[in-house]
Order: sequence, then C-alpha cells, then structure tokens
Amino acid sequence: MISSPPMLRAGRSSAFRLLLPFGVAALLAALLLPRMQFHHDSRSLLRADPEAQRAERELEEAFGSEDILLVAWEAGDLTDPIQFRRLRTITEALDAVAGLEEVYSLASGSVQLPLGLAGLLRPLQESDLATEAARARVRTVLRSAPVYLGTIYNDELDVVAVAGTLARNSRQQREATLREVRAIAARFQTPESELHVAGVTALAVDAGEYAVADLRRIGALALAVSVLVLLVLCRSWRETAAALLATGLPPLYALGIAGATGIPMTALGAALFPVLAVVGVTSSVHLLAALGEEQRGGSPPDLAPWLAVRRVAAPITMSLLTTGLAFASLGATGVPAFHRG
Repeated sequence: MISSPPMLRAGRSSAFRLLLPFGVAALLAALLLPRMQFHHDSRSLLRADPEAQRAERELEEAFGSEDILLVAWEAGDLTDPIQFRRLRTITEALDAVAGLEEVYSLASGSVQLPLGLAGLLRPLQESDLATEAARARVRTVLRSAPVYLGTIYNDELDVVAVAGTLARNSRQQREATLREVRAIAARFQTPESELHVAGVTALAVDAGEYAVADLRRIGALALAVSVLVLLVLCRSWRETAAALLATGLPPLYALGIAGATGIPMTALGAALFPVLAVVGVTSSVHLLAALGEEQRGGSPPDLAPWLAVRRVAAPITMSLLTTGLAFASLGATGVPAFHRG
C-alpha cells in the first residue's frame, strides 16, 4: 500500500486540529441554542427611576405586587348580568391557577367597593345588577373608584379585566403560570370578544421569544453574508475557512457556554455579539497577513495555515485577554446589568 507523504499527513493533521475547535463550538451552539432564553429586564439597564418606583409602590399597595398578569376583553357593558357571569366564570378559573397568589376582579372577594348601605364595603354581586336602576347605581360607584380604574375596568365600563398577582417563583415557574393563564384565555375566547393577556412577565416572555428568533435568523444571514464577502476578498476556500475560524469561535463558544449553564440572554448580551465579531475580524486580519507571509516565504501549502496560526496565536490571545479585562471593568459602573452578568 502506498502511504501518504509525511508532509501531506502532517498537513492533514494540522488542518484537523484547526477545524476541530470550530466544529466542537458549532456543534455545542447548535445543540444548546434552543435552550437559550432572552431575559427582558429594562430596569437593569437604568439607574433608579423615582417615577417608576412610585408606580410600582402603587401597584403593590393595591394588589400586593407589581408583577401582575391581566386578562382583559371588551365587555360591551360590564354591568350587563350576562357579562358579569362571564367575568365571574373566568375569575374562578384563574383563581384555581396555583402560580397566582391573588386574583382581583369585580367578581372576586378581594375587590371591595362601596356598594352596601351606610358605606359598607363589599364586592360586586349579581344581585346588584337585577334592575336598570341598580345597574345605574353600580355604574356611578364604579366610576368613582379610581384605585381599580384602568386596571380591572375602564371609565367607559366597556372593557373589563381579571388581575392576578404572580407568586415570587423562579422564572421558569412564572412562565409556566403564564402558559396556563393563556390557555384559560383561549378557552373562554369568542369571535366577538378576544381575551388579551398582558403584564410584565407576559412582555418579558414575548420579548424573549422574538429576540431568540431574531438572533437565529439574523445570525444565519450574517454568516452567509460573511462567507460571501470573504470568498470575494480572499478568493480561496482555505483562507475563508481560516478567517471564519478566528471570527466565529468566540460567539459560538459564548452561545454554547451560555446555553449549557442556563445564562439568559440580555439586551447587553445580544449587543455583545457584534463586538465579538469585530474582535474576531481584527484577529482574522492578522491571521491572513501571517498566512500570506508564510505562503510567500515558501512554506508548504498544507502547512502554511498551521504555521500562520502558530505565529500569531500568542499576540492574538493577549489581545483577547486584555479586551476581556476591559469588559470586566464595566462591573464597576452603576448600571446593574453590567455587574449582574
């Protein structure tokens, strides 16, 4: 059997060692990227906001928490007994959700309104809507109760909502509660009256899903464009692969490690990937320059990439380390998101 020349075997071995880290990183990212979650936390990007804190205190005083899920719909006239019965049924369904600590609506015992004699506080009941005169009185009382106005009903009394305060559980448990609430909303939905689920947690989950979807789509497009541009500039698959190796390893390893450890993606984390790409491109410039020097110096074609990497590995590593230290120094700032992650 005729064996391969030693130089060719060495070149293949070098190419394998070059491509192995990239392949491992790509596989790691492909397997773990579906587990990535985008953590929508606008408050972590800001310093203390007195107005926002005041609004949160009002919600906590009225409902015991600022983390509220709202199920709202157009009711036509919420003092209509039929609409009130529907409100009561949905309230009872949400009251059975384990992840909601308290459930507030005009049909729940948690909402106290001045509907009784001598200012006695009690919740709204179906008997309060028996006659038109009684319904008119209820409308007057509801419009004079600003604590709940705009949260579980509006001033026109044609939009009604059920508010549930989320228990202080983990993120995964809150998301499970949201899914259960949305399932209840879908069950009671009608073509004439669509039920909407809103709240901080609902916004965070939706933002996370959209962000991860955008990250996958834009990432694939960016990779395709990068390959095309590098092919036009380098006119060589080998040089293109070498450039992608230096450019793509940091983001892929970052995605894989984040997915493996359960680190959620934040707005700052998403913004970090273009920076990593720029750092990678900068490293690619040095790598390609070294590769050209090796080729012009007469190095064997199969060994030139490995020799180029060996020449620039140390300075590129030092550059990446100093860049990492610079990012780590951001933890000394007053912005919470910098030192939480």
